[in-house]
Amino acid sequence: MNDSITERQDVIDDIENLENLLARENRALAGTFTIHLSEIVVQKQAVIEKIAAHVLTPDALSALGEETLAALGRCKKLNEENNLLVNQRLKVVRQANSIVGSHTNQGSVELYDQMGKIVMGSKNTTMIEV
Repeated sequence: MNDSITERQDVIDDIENLENLLARENRALAGTFTIHLSEIVVQKQAVIEKIAAHVLTPDALSALGEETLAALGRCKKLNEENNLLVNQRLKVVRQANSIVGSHTNQGSVELYDQMGKIVMGSKNTTMIEV
């Protein structure tokens, strides 16, 4: 009996840890400081594998309590938000690659002046919406 209580508490702790990691990942993705993102992803994957190792039947899930089930719901929502943020960043990178690729095929073209502004008037300059 004590083992099931310990195991249940381990699952609850793991779910809380996962929620914290997803929130950290969300902040990193939403900001410009992504240096620790790969570390967060590794930690998140390890916690997910720990949770998955437990046999979580419907009865076992209901025994975790409403607060823990709510935390699982928040984890799902954070994961979906993080997925959207990753896809937005991928879109920007693909668009940037497209611009750079089209200009490198046509020779050396300055896209920005020394002040960092887009060079207008060049026949090779392409502008896209980001």
